[in-house]
Amino acid sequence: EGTSGTIALMQDGTGGHTFTLPSTFKTPVGGAAITQVTSPNSVSILSYYVLDDSNVLVNYIGDFS
Repeated sequence: EGTSGTIALMQDGTGGHTFTLPSTFKTPVGGAAITQVTSPNSVSILSYYVLDDSNVLVNYIGDFS
């Protein structure tokens, strides 16, 4: 609890790589799905905050290329 961090998601020259969040990860806007940016050489950011054992709050921002 109380742990937070940021993960950089960097696509290679091919792109198309995706990730799947566990059910304990909660997104803003009532659990709206994340629209992942998978363009070649793009960089996106996933920040998180561990609220408790059942809730990890996440925010996703992409594309920084």
